[in-house]
Amino acid sequence: MMSDFWDTLIQSRRLYDRMLMPLCEAHNINRMELDILLFLANNPKMDTASDIIRCRNFTKSHVSASVKHLVELGLLEQSYQAGNRKNIHLALCQAAGPVVSKGQEFQRQFLKLAFQGFTAQELAEMGSRMERIKQNIAAQEGAE
Repeated sequence: MMSDFWDTLIQSRRLYDRMLMPLCEAHNINRMELDILLFLANNPKMDTASDIIRCRNFTKSHVSASVKHLVELGLLEQSYQAGNRKNIHLALCQAAGPVVSKGQEFQRQFLKLAFQGFTAQELAEMGSRMERIKQNIAAQEGAE
């Protein structure tokens, strides 16, 4: 069973990467840069590099380099909120719209493919079990 779990994770990641690579190549961005754009689009209340690093477990140096490249391409802009010069907030530029839309469409296609044939009840049960796994892992991270 555990081997199947790991194999499924690896196969899922490979398929997801394969689906997204043509989009990355078409827009001259790498996978992390696309992940950052999609993270910001899918999580509008989390708009700092720190949020991305914490939630996606990326390294600070990779996020910094990716954000710099996205700003240079005109896909992302950085700003400070009034009275706070400490945190840089990230916002998608209008030019990022087509990349994000296509990326989100690929995400929907991936989920549709991965979960085809599942009933609503099975999906709800899976969601509940995934939440338990997430809580177990979070408890261990907090214990370290």
